[in-house]
Parts: sequence; C-alpha cells; structure tokens
Amino acid sequence: MNGCATIILLMNISIIVFARYDLPMDFSDMVVYARPGYSLIKFLIVFFSFMGDAVQLSKLDVHENEDLKHNCGKARHQWLSSSYSISAGSAAKIGQFPWAVAITKINQEHNNHCGGTIISKRHILTAAHCMMKYESDKLPCKLAKTMDDIFQIAVRYGGVCLRSHSPPCDGRLCMTARIHKIAVHRKFLDGRCIEGYDFAIVEMEDDLVFGTATSAICLPNPTFLLDSAENLFDYGFGQNEYGESMSRLNYGSAKIIGVSMQKDYIRVGPIYTRKNKTIHNGICSGDSGGGLQGFFEQRAFLLGIHSLGPEICHDGSPFVVTDTRPYAQLICNLTGICYHLTSFI
Repeated sequence: MNGCATIILLMNISIIVFARYDLPMDFSDMVVYARPGYSLIKFLIVFFSFMGDAVQLSKLDVHENEDLKHNCGKARHQWLSSSYSISAGSAAKIGQFPWAVAITKINQEHNNHCGGTIISKRHILTAAHCMMKYESDKLPCKLAKTMDDIFQIAVRYGGVCLRSHSPPCDGRLCMTARIHKIAVHRKFLDGRCIEGYDFAIVEMEDDLVFGTATSAICLPNPTFLLDSAENLFDYGFGQNEYGESMSRLNYGSAKIIGVSMQKDYIRVGPIYTRKNKTIHNGICSGDSGGGLQGFFEQRAFLLGIHSLGPEICHDGSPFVVTDTRPYAQLICNLTGICYHLTSFI
C-alpha cells in the first residue's frame, strides 16, 4: 500500500496527518502534526486528492544529504572524559556539543522542558513523550485527546546557556527557533508509553543556522556495533540533583549495560573507577529527549534518545534510552537523511 491519510481540520485550522509508509521491521505508522495556521488551500488539496503523502516532513535533497555525510558529528572541542553526571553539572563548552538543543515553552524560553539533538539543518530528534499531553504522570500513560499547545514550543540552539542568571552562566546564550511539524510513531501512541517507539522527528519552521556552535550529529546505520563506539556521553539542560533548574548545558560519561532484543531500548548505567567506586552518572527531569552519543572514527554518533530515568536521578541507577539504529530507514524515508544507510558501518 503506497499511502493513505486521514486528515482532520481542527477549530484552529491545524492539521493532523496519519500517513502509512511501507517500511521494513513494521516501523510504518507515523503521525505528523502540522503547525496551526497551516494553509487551508493546502488542506483542501490534500483532502480531495486522498494521496496520503501530500503532507509530509520536508526532505533534504541529494546535495544536502551528501554535505551532511561529510560534515556531521564534528565538534569544535576535543572530547574530554567526565567524572560527573549531567545532574552533577559538568559544564559543556561552546561547540563541544553543537547538536544539543533545549526544548522550551513559548514565552518561557529560559526554562527547559526537554532536550533534543540536531540531525540536519531542519530536523531534530527528541523523545515522543516530550511532545505529547497526558492526563497524569503515571505509567502506562493515558494521552489527552487535545494537542492544542503542542506548537507552543520553541527550540533553543547554538549556545550553552538558556539564560545568564539563576545560576550564572557565562557562555553563549542559545538562539530561539520555532517548530513547524512533529512526527511520532503510531505505536508509541497506541502503546501507552511503555511499548517503545519513544522518539519524535521535529521539523523546524526555518533552517537552523550552522556554524562552529551549531551542527548536526551523525546517525548510525542498523548494523552499527555499539561496542565500536568510544567515549560515550549524555548531554542535556535538565535539573540538577537538587531539583533546581539549570541554566547551562551539562554532560556526563556513560556506559551501556544492556540492549533489549525485543524492544528498542538501550540500558545505560553508571561508570566504575578502578577502585570500583561508582561515579553517579544519571539523568534528571528535563533531560528527556537528549542524546546518548558515542565517538567513532573521529565523529560523534547519536546512539540513543533519553527516554526513561530513575525516580532518584543522582543515585547512579540505570536509565533507558531509545535505540536510534532500528529507525535508520524510517528516518531516511521521512527526512531524506540517508547517508548513514551506505556509510559509517
């Protein structure tokens, strides 16, 4: 089946597109939420054409994809081993994680909601649960039926500071960009937040401005061996171990302790010193959607997306990230980011 779409015109002329793509491994059903204000003319064209693929994410062209292949995963600073958790506050330097973004609420840009990672000049990967509304915080989740405020969200990028105060932050302030579309997997919606598929592809309203402080991370292909990645790091703008909002991007060393063969989970645990003392590495509230990256052949790769953390974020307990490798083909089909299917084995 080439494609079908069900389109609903909401009161505010926003559009929800349920598009089916024939992809391997049954990762086929994606739900795309278009920003309110989407053209009524475009809606009518799609509605009467019944094409299903008339409204999609914007794709990179061949030249953009090739450029991404040669430039992804390159950072300004050398990677330094960290003995601190994200919550403990190992401060990132400008250009050290140029793909790290903060997801905030409009008019509340100084306070972090979730994290994300730049994978192209117009696409970001984050956690699906960061984009949804819920009736409660308990699992299994129950999604709210209204999505009215999904696009009251901004992306902060190109810096290491959300604000210059509380606590003080002496690095470059992040710029602000608006979201245009969001794609999440239908099986995340149907699985009540506990069946995997916790990832979302975010399309920006305008292309991000790349430079020394902003660039895209590399994506691994489905056969990428996690053991081949070195210097694993987590990064995010989440709260510290005292539940305080952080103004600066932080990072910490990480270690993979297990991979689920049935689901798309990677379990990440604490690092131990030679004296077998735990370094309390963990993620806190606000770190969801951020990345687990590994280093391979002088490039940084996005291995996972922060999905589920421990109740106590600074006790060294394992946390869960969504494995990005199974979704390589899906990401290619939706975004045109396809270089990783034929390289970086």
